[in-house]
Amino acid sequence: MNALKPHLQATLRTLLAQNVKQREIARLTGIDRKTIRNYQKRLAEEPANSPGVATGSVAQAPPPRPPASVPSPGVTVSLCEPHREFIEAQLRLRRNAGRPRLFVMTLRYSRRSFRRVVWNSSQQVWAQLHEQAWRYFVCVR
Repeated sequence: MNALKPHLQATLRTLLAQNVKQREIARLTGIDRKTIRNYQKRLAEEPANSPGVATGSVAQAPPPRPPASVPSPGVTVSLCEPHREFIEAQLRLRRNAGRPRLFVMTLRYSRRSFRRVVWNSSQQVWAQLHEQAWRYFVCVR
């Protein structure tokens, strides 16, 4: 018996689990109805992947969240307050609240990577990053 490609098997399993009729599956996927019927029989005979209901364990529970500080009534405290010194230092460096950009260049065969974070983006910065990356790859070899 010819095996279906993995993506068609997954599609077939999904549609059969949703109780879609064989004729409709054949129309949607182009798979012969006899093949669908054979796979349906095989799937019915397969044991379940994991018998029973997965309940999880205490070890898998996420850690508790830190307690939230409760401000006085009528006083609003910013969530950025604990980071005030860092934010002010970055503003003195003329950095804005824009998100940093991560430049990554990866060589295809060796999979070596060059990564840099920049705070502003322009054609000149883009060209400089490429130059830096190629210099890095030439020196690394």
